[in-house]
Amino acid sequence: PDVIDMDNQEIYENIFHKGKWAGIFQFTEQGAQKFCMRAKPRNIIDVSAITSIYRPGPLAANVHDEYVEAKESPHYIRYLTDESREITLGSEGIAQWENKSQKYYHVLDGLEEGEKVVTRANFLLDSQTQLTGEAAGVYGGALGTDK
Repeated sequence: PDVIDMDNQEIYENIFHKGKWAGIFQFTEQGAQKFCMRAKPRNIIDVSAITSIYRPGPLAANVHDEYVEAKESPHYIRYLTDESREITLGSEGIAQWENKSQKYYHVLDGLEEGEKVVTRANFLLDSQTQLTGEAAGVYGGALGTDK
């Protein structure tokens, strides 16, 4: 096809859930295939998470097992802070400069000017210094740091 519908659930169910991997980049290794079949991706973000987690550092920390458990039982997820509130996002945009681009969201309600919120992140969990440094700025010291 000329255009692939990334929201077509048949793609995820018939390829990623059933393990029909012929020619799919990042899913040639048997371990990645088994992890993907356990995680049962439902969208391209799930596929991205699976390929990000299936790396030596996260695997050594059992992030793959925790990811599957969190998807199957989201009520067991532990958050860094008890603070929870609803944030209303408007349209999504893409800012472009030089050879780079970055996705942004229009915040309609729930944040004060200058507050930070993480909308998406890909990082290795074993990168503790980077994680606590960035998260401390977002969570206001909830990680036990003074930043």
